[in-house]
Amino acid sequence: MARYVSIALFSNKSLTIPITHRCTEGSLCESWAVRVESCLSSPGFFLRGSPASPINMSSLLDDLNPQQRDAVEQTDGPLLILAGAGSGKTRVITYRVAYLIEARGVPPESILGVTFTNKAADQMKERVATLLAKRGVGLPRPPLISTFHSFCVRVLRRHIDRLGYSRDFSIYDEDDQQRVVKACLKELGLTELITSPRAALARISPRRPRR
Repeated sequence: MARYVSIALFSNKSLTIPITHRCTEGSLCESWAVRVESCLSSPGFFLRGSPASPINMSSLLDDLNPQQRDAVEQTDGPLLILAGAGSGKTRVITYRVAYLIEARGVPPESILGVTFTNKAADQMKERVATLLAKRGVGLPRPPLISTFHSFCVRVLRRHIDRLGYSRDFSIYDEDDQQRVVKACLKELGLTELITSPRAALARISPRRPRR
């Protein structure tokens, strides 16, 4: 049984890299190697990938320009898209996910979309659901679209025991770390010796055990 994984990467440098890989049973999707060459100086879309066989999805794809449509329809093999600001990156990703589900028959739960912000992830989820709902396609198990951080936490919750850690863990961001250190300095009476929690963290971080 063939499976597809679609990954969307968004950055503040106006670079989008959606990748769709067709895997057969026993293969490792995680083994891809993608090289990104110098590209940001060129506007528009540049496609790399194997062309897909034509499928009649005109009503779904009529809203796309030719470059966007090419990006959506090429679904066989790895695909790299380099796009400038305002070129419709989110539109291409959401239509691509909808196209994989409706035209290619890819199970929604086999599709992964990742981005940097919760806002972008929520927008992608909503747009994919809206696109498919308009065409009468239900999503009993929707594709997984989340931020990098959320997805990585999901993986850790499920598999971190293999690294010898408990699944019952918390992740502290920089503000959380400074609040904890500040409380510790106060409790230990070291507030006069160490000027700030940030300074304490700068001393602690290099001394943490690495595994």
